[in-house]
Amino acid sequence: MRANHERHLAFGRLVSSAVGSQALLSGGNFIVGLVLLRSTSDAQYGYYILATSALLLAVSLQNAFFNPPLARRLPGLDSPATTALIAALYREQRRILAAAGVLATVLAGAFGVLRGFEDRGGAASQ
Repeated sequence: MRANHERHLAFGRLVSSAVGSQALLSGGNFIVGLVLLRSTSDAQYGYYILATSALLLAVSLQNAFFNPPLARRLPGLDSPATTALIAALYREQRRILAAAGVLATVLAGAFGVLRGFEDRGGAASQ
């Protein structure tokens, strides 16, 4: 009976932690959105919304690629094999993150250059 009670408490802590972190994240995004809405132009706020949407898409893709192999393969593995699988997925995740960071930096630089060209009255503004 006591083990069952402890298991329920552990589950309750896990759920409350997940709900609390989601509430904190949502509240932070809401506050940042309000601040940006009041202090930036419509175009800049639109850029923020597009970037946020792209980030959510990237997180969803990451979950789709990495979580199913973990959920399917981990329960049947012994400890060394579990460690090896998690390490391999972590390494692959770091490679993808590095490539995405380089791509984001290049795109941000390209858009910044184009935006500067447009502000100077170049051909992009005509």
